[in-house]
Amino acid sequence: MPRIDFTPWRDQADLLDVRQAFYPVEGITEPDSRRKACLKVSMWKMRGSLPHSIESTASLTDAVLHDNPSLNSIPSIQSTYSMAFCRFVTGMVDTEQNTKHKRSMFKIGHELGFPPAFVEIRHRATHEELPSLVVLRQITDEALSWLRLHFWNKIDNPQVTGSLTGIEIEATDGNLPSLRDALREILRTNWRNTSGARRTRNSDKAASKSVQMAIEAGHEIIRLCQASPAKQLELVSVLLEQKMLIPSTETLSSNIDQVFLFWDDLLKRLAFHQRKFLIVLTNEMLLILSRLSALDNDNGAPMDITKEAYKEAVAMWLEHIFTAEEWKVARERGKLNMESIIRACLANQNFWTLRLGLAIIKCKAHAEIANAYGTAIFTGIKEHKISYPGNLLKTFVALDKFGWVPGKGGKEQ
Repeated sequence: MPRIDFTPWRDQADLLDVRQAFYPVEGITEPDSRRKACLKVSMWKMRGSLPHSIESTASLTDAVLHDNPSLNSIPSIQSTYSMAFCRFVTGMVDTEQNTKHKRSMFKIGHELGFPPAFVEIRHRATHEELPSLVVLRQITDEALSWLRLHFWNKIDNPQVTGSLTGIEIEATDGNLPSLRDALREILRTNWRNTSGARRTRNSDKAASKSVQMAIEAGHEIIRLCQASPAKQLELVSVLLEQKMLIPSTETLSSNIDQVFLFWDDLLKRLAFHQRKFLIVLTNEMLLILSRLSALDNDNGAPMDITKEAYKEAVAMWLEHIFTAEEWKVARERGKLNMESIIRACLANQNFWTLRLGLAIIKCKAHAEIANAYGTAIFTGIKEHKISYPGNLLKTFVALDKFGWVPGKGGKEQ
């Protein structure tokens, strides 16, 4: 006898209508139906248990609608954002928690594919002062994008099963494999053409040709991805394949600057035209670095970074994007929150995240971040007994302009 499953929504079309209200198609002008969608989700809750992803989407969207300083006080807006975001993170983590062997939020968040900042900002909003409105707006936007990618994008052709804990969805985007192949071909062609242009003797002509090729490749990629979060994630996964952004391990140290030169024009163009691209790219890179490293140990032994050349390349790319002067405009346009990034490094401390934190606080462009978090980075390095290539004391001396006194744990008063 077939099993009958009951869901709070009337039918599949009812669920898709709510998704359309929460995530309207870009470029199509329609009345804002988000408030109606939030009310409908509230009605569904009265009928029975809802998947946490649906409830969280409604709560986060309601917080966005509450964000009107002319009607509500700033503390009220901050509290609404914080409560919705904390409930989202806590609920998602709790669904994966094993009561017999309790695991850390950071570990479960990593398994869920959370950006590193999610758990860190949840901890901050719960145990410290509420984050600023700028941070809360950005992290809520990222949370809604995460829910769209990991839940809502998978319900187009689902087998939906109602239960007390949520729904089971079996759906894949059949177009993604062909999209990956198309993106690989565009990126490889851009690499070959850019490499050829850079070999010409006329450097000005080579640079101009490289930019033109980046424009053409960028147009084609933007057309394919269409600002879709799922497609942007596919683009990033292709970029992070070996021999794309990541050079061969044998020549990493000698040719990374050339790799930057080849890819920068295209990446900055994508960051300029795809609003979320830079956030998606750097979040995925941070996730790679936050995984436990074979280089982490407690005995102070020299680190053999050749064993993790892939992570080294990812770390170099993040250092380049976060600190290079030529990336300053893209960082600002992409709304990268450097405070959230440095706090994510501190929340997921290992050889690579602390190295990235060190690079950030050494950058003159991030002097405020250095003053606020420099001591915490150095403390992490000491506690993990990490020895980076070169003399770490030189770093302390170089950062003396920020007021640190080696061995005294902070700024000189």
